[in-house]
Amino acid sequence: MSLLKRAVTSLRSQGLGATLLKLWGPVVDRQFDRQYGVDTCAISPLAELTIDSPNKEHGARYQPTRVLPLRKMFPVLRTLVPADSVFVDLGCGKGRVLLLAAQHGFREVRGLEFARELCQIAQRNWASFEAKTATRTKCHIIQTDVTAYTIHPEENVFFLFNPFDEIILGKVLVNLAASLRATPRKVMVLFYFPSPACREVIARHPEFLLVREQRFWGCNFALYSNRT
Repeated sequence: MSLLKRAVTSLRSQGLGATLLKLWGPVVDRQFDRQYGVDTCAISPLAELTIDSPNKEHGARYQPTRVLPLRKMFPVLRTLVPADSVFVDLGCGKGRVLLLAAQHGFREVRGLEFARELCQIAQRNWASFEAKTATRTKCHIIQTDVTAYTIHPEENVFFLFNPFDEIILGKVLVNLAASLRATPRKVMVLFYFPSPACREVIARHPEFLLVREQRFWGCNFALYSNRT
């Protein structure tokens, strides 16, 4: 099938935004990597990574979040959270989302990742980004299984791009609910392309409400918050 035919098919089935993202998104992603001297584009299957966790079978391959939709979503998110918010990427991979979050003024960003090689790449990416931007945002890359991570009381914004299945998500939500009982506060949980299974899991946790749906460049975002 020719490029033109593929574009027409995509327009009919997915709309203009998604079609433009397919054509222009990879160009912007590669330009982002070149600009900051980072490596975030290549997909990494779990089978190629060193993972010391019984939950490996519940994880998903590393696939980066597109730059363009995040550049639209983050300004919206920033209007809804305090200026000194701490951003946590649950399954940060190579750290692209952390870099973009830093560009949008989060005081601190933290990435949780259970694959050793991805943590090492994310750390190198942050070092390069920090050197080129002189950002004031603090960053921590933490090699851990998310189910074993203790959620800190200052953490109030959480991001997910389907890094694990609904079994692990359920455990993460239980941990987050426990953190909120121990330290009551407002939190935001942002899903990029939330899967139907993940939507079902979070719907079973009445502590969290869907507060906003956004669609940028054909990409769906679902923003949840806790009842306060």
